Amino acid sequence: MARKPVNEITRLQTRDAIWDAIRTFQGDFTVRQIQQETRCTINQTGEYIKGLTAAGILELVGYISGNGFIKPTKVYKLIQDRGVEAPRVRRDGTEVTQGRGREQMWETMRSSDTFTATDIHVFASTDDHAVALGEAKTYCQFLCRAGYLKQFENGSYTLVNRTGPKPPMIQRIKQVYDPNLNRVVWSEGDDHDAK
Repeated sequence: MARKPVNEITRLQTRDAIWDAIRTFQGDFTVRQIQQETRCTINQTGEYIKGLTAAGILELVGYISGNGFIKPTKVYKLIQDRGVEAPRVRRDGTEVTQGRGREQMWETMRSSDTFTATDIHVFASTDDHAVALGEAKTYCQFLCRAGYLKQFENGSYTLVNRTGPKPPMIQRIKQVYDPNLNRVVWSEGDDHDAK
């Protein structure tokens, strides 16, 4: 089954919702307890909790005994509260780096008055994650179309729409989704392209 586009997933069906439930839960918890606080599936909740445990963010603290027919239930505890942003980890606990380039570019744009795509390519790149010039150009073009950037005659840009800390996402179906607003803000074919 294909994954839904992010704009078709409700807030309560995401890892953000699981993370919020973990952070607000008082004391130890089970996968089922966290799953019941969200609209995530038991498998989705369990996989994320498994990854958080492998990353050392959660700790398996014990088991609730079954009745002979049901296997014991694992009990977890939050040991590293990393703040409101849900940790991006795989099942094995390694960090997910997909989307990091967009995060770095968005942060660079938010801290700059004017910039070019080349500036974004240079200043958003780090030792851990380089941003390709083509990626910077594409991101600037889409954000310009969506009304986030204003482009000047000399080819430089300025950020005119600061909706929040999360970077707008370019989806495969050529639309821009803003996770700060939880909605699609531009689709290919829209007649309000920025100049």
